[in-house]
Amino acid sequence: MIVLLSKIKIDNPVQLEIIDLNGNILLKQRIKESNLNFKLYGISGSVTNYTFWYFEEKPKIQINEINGEIEIGIETPNHNTIKFNLERKKH
Repeated sequence: MIVLLSKIKIDNPVQLEIIDLNGNILLKQRIKESNLNFKLYGISGSVTNYTFWYFEEKPKIQINEINGEIEIGIETPNHNTIKFNLERKKH
C-alpha cells in the first residue's frame, strides 16, 4: 500500500489517500474538525489553509490486518494515533 499525506486544504479536499500497488484507491479522507476531535489529537490549523494533523518530522504509519479488515494508524502531532479502517475489495 502507498499512503499519501497532505496538510494542505485549499484546492485539495483530501488529506489522506491510500492506494494499493495496482493504483486502486482504498481510502480517501478529508481531515476536518467535524470528522475528528482536533483538540484530542493535538491537531491545529492555520489561516493559510493548512491542517497540521500528522507528526511531520517522521510520521509513523501502522498497518494492521485483523479478521480480514485493514486498519491504518497515523501518528498525530501530540503522538496519539488516529485510526482509519479500509474495506478490502473483493475481486
